[in-house]
Amino acid sequence: MKKKFCKTNERRPWDVLNCSKSRYLASAPWKQAKMKRREFEALLLEMPDGFTEYVFKEAEAERLVEVVFGKGSLE
Repeated sequence: MKKKFCKTNERRPWDVLNCSKSRYLASAPWKQAKMKRREFEALLLEMPDGFTEYVFKEAEAERLVEVVFGKGSLE
């Protein structure tokens, strides 16, 4: 059986989310979004480079502010 190699410049949904393929499949984020897998992956691949990293860093900053200053401090 031949292995299929993907092009090095081809983006994959789990790469966009910065996780492994096995973690991506185990967490099934398309189910949490209540979308079909193909639709969810198409949406992910349309996002500009760096967008998910920005969102993750923003969410992490919000969590840290809540830990340091309390839950209602962002309002």
